Amino acid sequence: ASIARAKELEADLHAAEEAVHRLESEARARNARLEELERANARWRTFEEALHAAAEPPASPAPERSPAPREVLHKVPREVPREVPREVPRETVRVLPEGDDSAGAPEPVPEGATRLLVRSEDGREIMHVLGRRTSIGRTPDNDLQIEADFISRHHAVILVGPVHTIVEDLNSSNGVHVNGRRVTRQILRDGDVVHFARLQYRFVVRRAGEKH
Repeated sequence: ASIARAKELEADLHAAEEAVHRLESEARARNARLEELERANARWRTFEEALHAAAEPPASPAPERSPAPREVLHKVPREVPREVPREVPRETVRVLPEGDDSAGAPEPVPEGATRLLVRSEDGREIMHVLGRRTSIGRTPDNDLQIEADFISRHHAVILVGPVHTIVEDLNSSNGVHVNGRRVTRQILRDGDVVHFARLQYRFVVRRAGEKH
């Protein structure tokens, strides 16, 4: 029985050895196949790289970089303010009525006095306080608007200074009259009668604290 068992084991051993030899042979065949595939793959990559190299145009040389523009700072000349001479109103000598011996320069206006244009209408007085510059005319952009056809759009202007008050005609159609005399530019005195066309006003200097 032991001999028979030994023969069985020997037969099994031979079968196992044959199986091992067969597996080794198959493994060698697979390895050879893998190596062949790797070589074929390497040849294909080489061929593909050659195709790409032939298809690509030759690389153009990189353009030379021009130097960055240099910012030049121009010195801006400083503007020197130009003094514009201001025209000083030319005083017009007022013609005095006969018998009036009050010739000479107008008296300076007292400090703090108010200059007014006063117009009498229907037994009452309408007063307009004069500012440093009072424009007179027909359109609403004037300080003193007179809605009358005989008044020009910008008829006249009255300039109030620290000493004198001056009325100036702005090339109006019907003119400015002071005490019955047409004027272009005139220093006003307290009590002067001023006509803008045919509309009459009285120039009044009201001292501080004085009541009318």
